[in-house]
Amino acid sequence: MPERPASVPAEAFWSEDENEWCLPERDDQGEYHGWVQWWRPDGTLCCKTEYQHGAPHGVFRRFHENGEVSREGRFEQGRLHGTNVFYRSSAKTTEKFPQGLGEAVKRAEMDYRMGDIVAARCYDEQDRQCMEDGAPFPERPKNVPADAHFRKREQDGEYRWVVGSVVDHQDGTIARIGTWRFYTPEGVLVAEENYKDGKLHGLAKYFSPESGEPTEEITCVEGKKRGPRCRPLEQDESEPLQVKAVSERGEFEDDAPLGVVEYLDGAGKVLARIDTGLPEDLEATQQVLGAGGGFADLAGALLRERKTGAWLFALGRGVGRGETDAEKLRGALAGLARPWSDHATFHVTQYAKMVVSNMVRFGAGPDKCLNQVFEGIRRGGFGTELLRFGAGVLDDMGESRLALELVDAAIAAAPAEEAPLHEYTRSLVRASLGDRDGALCSIETLARADPDTARGIGAYLRALFPAWTFWPATDSRRANLAPLRRYLQRGHWLKAASLESFRLAIQKSATRLLRHRARLTEVFGERDWMVPDVSFLLPDGPVEVPVPEDYQGVGIQHLCRQEWTRLVWLCHFAGLDKLALPQELALREDSVPLHIVGIARNFLANAEDPSEVLLDLARKSTIVVEGDIEKVASLARELALQSDWFGLKIADIEASPDASFIQQDEAVFLQTLEFAKGGPVDLFGEQERGEDEEEEESDEEEDGCAECEECQGEEEDGEEPGEDGDEDG
Repeated sequence: MPERPASVPAEAFWSEDENEWCLPERDDQGEYHGWVQWWRPDGTLCCKTEYQHGAPHGVFRRFHENGEVSREGRFEQGRLHGTNVFYRSSAKTTEKFPQGLGEAVKRAEMDYRMGDIVAARCYDEQDRQCMEDGAPFPERPKNVPADAHFRKREQDGEYRWVVGSVVDHQDGTIARIGTWRFYTPEGVLVAEENYKDGKLHGLAKYFSPESGEPTEEITCVEGKKRGPRCRPLEQDESEPLQVKAVSERGEFEDDAPLGVVEYLDGAGKVLARIDTGLPEDLEATQQVLGAGGGFADLAGALLRERKTGAWLFALGRGVGRGETDAEKLRGALAGLARPWSDHATFHVTQYAKMVVSNMVRFGAGPDKCLNQVFEGIRRGGFGTELLRFGAGVLDDMGESRLALELVDAAIAAAPAEEAPLHEYTRSLVRASLGDRDGALCSIETLARADPDTARGIGAYLRALFPAWTFWPATDSRRANLAPLRRYLQRGHWLKAASLESFRLAIQKSATRLLRHRARLTEVFGERDWMVPDVSFLLPDGPVEVPVPEDYQGVGIQHLCRQEWTRLVWLCHFAGLDKLALPQELALREDSVPLHIVGIARNFLANAEDPSEVLLDLARKSTIVVEGDIEKVASLARELALQSDWFGLKIADIEASPDASFIQQDEAVFLQTLEFAKGGPVDLFGEQERGEDEEEEESDEEEDGCAECEECQGEEEDGEEPGEDGDEDG
């Protein structure tokens, strides 16, 4: 407790909680009652408040250190009520002034209703009302009612004159009632809303802030938009001038149109009347989803019931199955196309995609997702684009056969210039169904319209359905190694993994491939694109090895490709030119340059420049002459850029639809190479490791070379390479 200042009465006690001296009047029960005063530790008076039986009730006043009033107001039963006034002091003070107010604001008033702020005002040094930043308060326009308040809107920070009534529920809450009007600072009426117990109810009118002309009318029922409505349409000034709607008029529920909607031009002329039918109907969508045929009749019945979304779904399935003429779907989509800007159509389309994507994220099934896809078309989105999008969603859900129906329908109904672009999605759906030739055919069609996109997705599909040959024989990494090899003291490792290690690794890899092949056969039966039977590498049958199951369906092909990469390079580094179990080892003269180019490719595949790492490795190497360091680093980077991944140049990796597959393949190649040279690599994920070990390995992989003494130099103890001081790691 501090020493009592002379200004503090002897009766006052020290409050540790408030860090102040306190002198209260009390009632018979010892509760604060009457005046209670507080002093700061330095003895300056800071507050006087009236209490009633333990609760603040009545006048309160706070003071700056110089004795000026800092704040005053009233309490009602412990809650602020009435006008609360803050005063800024020109002297140094510990008292708080409302945050966010400009220095020119000298007084701030806040009107409270039982603890809630209902109005606020600011005043400058001349006691003139001002804005929060201290700027002069605008004069009230003549047409703005005298009881209107000038307020900043929370949603956009715009200022408005606001006039309207509230009802006090006597529980600390208030609610808007009756008609509320909103004006710009210049006095232009921009909104007229009707409220019932705090919720929009009845007709709401909106006007242009510039001209005051009507822009939108909405009918609301207890806070929900429901009933007649006239609203402006979003425009894109960059689009060429043409006859297009600027507003729509009709019945709406929230933002969903009901029945016939009229579209008007700038002069108010009706450009089109479109019957949008009824909003999304999940049961009707489920009916179409579960149907096995008869889609033409089903579509007719749904049209008579005005269930527009389900009707479009039935037409799409009919076209996709060849039961319905594509012209019927094309006509249905054209009949729902709005005479508004492409910008407005794009907005509706993107909104529908966002809704569906969020539903997928939270586990919605095909029925609910398709329900919203076709609702997006009903509301005016791009019809064939949403059909294509829906097909992609279904394919991701494993509903690839239904997805094929929808994407086939989208292509059949799309304009000639748009249809080839949908082949991207059709290629992936066909791939999911195991239709390799169909998928590649789609890419050929796409290439004629969009060669850049086709280049990336084409490489992906060639990687998904590769030719299962002995890849080292034609690998682009090996094609141009001669220039790099000239700058290296040697091309082979001084030491490699043992013959037994090679043979066991080859058999483990073969065992995995057989398991992957079996899983594919369960799904698709025997197909000519499947990985070959490599049981000839397992004379004693499969061996013990963990088998990853990260992918399902045709995705198992990714596992096959990664394992084939491992298997063929194991055979290559063992000295073989085909798949076989080696009887002896032969050191490869391309091992070291492949390692260097592989490191460069790995960095490039991860969108990182390998130059600094290559320079660092070359400087530490014992096989690169000092004068050739920059040449080796530059040449390795260039060779890596010019190499390819199933026809896609590494230099063009951004064209890949998913670079992670390239990255995974590069990681397998480097791991295999590290294993072949006797490095400490867990090639098949058989070792259980703690988090620290995994983090350490992750750091090493980022450097592209784990404990590679081929790059780090000889051991300092002077031992000969190949003995205990293994130069190759």
